[in-house]
Amino acid sequence: MPKPRTLLLLGHTGKMGRAVAEAFSEGYRIVGRNSRDFDAADLGRLPGLVGRVRPDIVVNAAAFMGLEDCERRLQRALAVNTLFPKVLAELSREQGFLLVHLSTDAVFSGRSRPYDEDDAPLPLNMYGLTKLGAECFIQAVARRYYIVRMPLLFGESPKASQLLEKMLRRARQGGRTLEAAGDVVTCPTYSRDAARALRRIIERRLPSGVYHIANAGKASLYDLTREAVRDLGLDVRVRRVPSSRFPGTARRSACTLLRSRKLAPLRGWKQALRDYCGRMGS
Repeated sequence: MPKPRTLLLLGHTGKMGRAVAEAFSEGYRIVGRNSRDFDAADLGRLPGLVGRVRPDIVVNAAAFMGLEDCERRLQRALAVNTLFPKVLAELSREQGFLLVHLSTDAVFSGRSRPYDEDDAPLPLNMYGLTKLGAECFIQAVARRYYIVRMPLLFGESPKASQLLEKMLRRARQGGRTLEAAGDVVTCPTYSRDAARALRRIIERRLPSGVYHIANAGKASLYDLTREAVRDLGLDVRVRRVPSSRFPGTARRSACTLLRSRKLAPLRGWKQALRDYCGRMGS
């Protein structure tokens, strides 16, 4: 039997990290690292970490997230979201491993029609800007790489750190009414579907470059929350409110839809959400 390829998965306990670990569980030797094992802002230790593992593939699912947190802690956002991937790109070029970097729709400013891989980024906030910085470094430095942009994700996660998981936690803790923005529109995407698509990209040896992964269709945050509450059979009222009800210092896009010119469309987000909710209820 051929020796399995070694995949170093950075951020392996987060939402996408867990999904990637599951998607690559067969046929790969996965070495996972998270914030308990290394500090992504401590760039000097990264060469030693990679050197000890000697990976064939590195998947970078580590990120400093939160629009407001990135505005307040810009130095750390730059270190983790921009400079950490830059060092990975340099190591990829030196050592020859494939670098897979997970990025975001926040590199775009927003518009009513979807963005594909050829559209020019224009971030509105520091989170998007630091993620775009990483994309630029990787494209300039690495020889073998995939930059994968994804929209708002839902999926299994140890923390209720993103919108849908926060909403459902409130509902299960006894909240009778949830409020969600009806004027913020995205392509809700299941982390498991995204991870499977990522494996297909790698195993088909597609050309290096930027790829968009998203479940088909679009939904407001209100639509997404209401559908999840319905799928789970929760006795909770979901109220449509304007995004201005949730003020913050970071500028936010009202509509960043992703589509791909390079990949076959994924299934619709409603079907993916039903699968997710079914797993939660089982």
